[in-house]
Amino acid sequence: MEKIREILHLQYSELRKKLNEKYIKREAELKYLSEDLIKVIIGPRRSGKSFFAIHTLKETGNFIYLNFDDEELMKIKDINGIMRISKEIYGDTRNVFMDEIQNYPEWEIISNRLQRQGYNLVLSGSNSNLLSSELSTHLTGRHIPIYIFPFSLSEYMNSIENEQPFPENALSDYANTGGYPEVILKNINLKDYLELLYDSVIYKDILQRYKIRKEFAISNIANHLISNIGTEFSFRTLAKITEIKSIATLNRYLGYLSNSFLLFSVQRYSFKSKDILSHPGKIYSYDNGYIKAKSLSINKDIGKLYENLAAVYLMKKKLKGEIDFYFYTSNDKSYEVDFLVRRKNNNIELIQVSYDISDDKTLQREIRALINASKHFKTSELILLNKSIEKEEYFEWFGEKRKIKFQKLSSWLRQ
Repeated sequence: MEKIREILHLQYSELRKKLNEKYIKREAELKYLSEDLIKVIIGPRRSGKSFFAIHTLKETGNFIYLNFDDEELMKIKDINGIMRISKEIYGDTRNVFMDEIQNYPEWEIISNRLQRQGYNLVLSGSNSNLLSSELSTHLTGRHIPIYIFPFSLSEYMNSIENEQPFPENALSDYANTGGYPEVILKNINLKDYLELLYDSVIYKDILQRYKIRKEFAISNIANHLISNIGTEFSFRTLAKITEIKSIATLNRYLGYLSNSFLLFSVQRYSFKSKDILSHPGKIYSYDNGYIKAKSLSINKDIGKLYENLAAVYLMKKKLKGEIDFYFYTSNDKSYEVDFLVRRKNNNIELIQVSYDISDDKTLQREIRALINASKHFKTSELILLNKSIEKEEYFEWFGEKRKIKFQKLSSWLRQ
């Protein structure tokens, strides 16, 4: 018991310290705090999940804080002893925040039991599939997910305490640094911090958790993909760099990278099922900072960084169940649309992302792609995201006239 008490007193001190640190209010909301639902906060490591939880819970009064990223606490199997001593430290409260809960053995069974005992649980974890699949199995209909990611553009602007109007260089800065809170708030070296975090996620959340023997395979896949953001990848290339011939194994490894919130893929729209193997999708990173820190490319294309910001914004909406989104390439490969967004009412929106459309050749290419695709999908919702222009204008291409909405990426990301 003394060991448990020592660990929990240390965590109590850590909690007091965290509550005194600067906190940027997040766009997410911790709903149903008083209801019999387990609240599950999901998102990348170090994205601010625990800060979000503790600063929200402090408004409700006392709550118990258990950090299962602590290897010493993970070793203790006596959950009843943990809860008993927690009440001695925190008082007689039913509110419990269990941070990085997926690290604790049989956490889903224990969570279920504690909820039945009347505890109001808030859980956090850094693995999307683990939390969603296992909670769905053990707590069907009794949990609600809340996603927390690195700072959005609006949160980033709040963190640097900008003055309105929106600074012209702010989007460029954000595109290059990403939104990891500690990098921004504590002025930590981006490359050093994110390289270490990236490698830690690979090791702890993938190699250790899934007991993968070919460590170099995951690292090679991740490094290749992070260096080719916004580009279609092929299993043939991945097989070559990993010496793994099984497409099923490669797919599983890609799933691990996605579940751990490092990378995600966007599928091509309306390809036949037999084409999936040859066209697995385009790859994006959950945060632009990773691209700057880990990409092997010497020149980081600002256009690709803009495109990645748009992809992350759409992915957040997809995870909330608001949309599905894809990219689209014509059958003859003559044009491509960056994002095809299908809303729940089946309305389709076509989006191009271009950093600089001052060059007429670039502008015409983007316009032609939107108009051609609009004919195919019979939609009039056409958007051209760019650095500096906001207007609506009609354009004609081979007798087809369409209105295109030009919108600054900075305003679109904050809507």
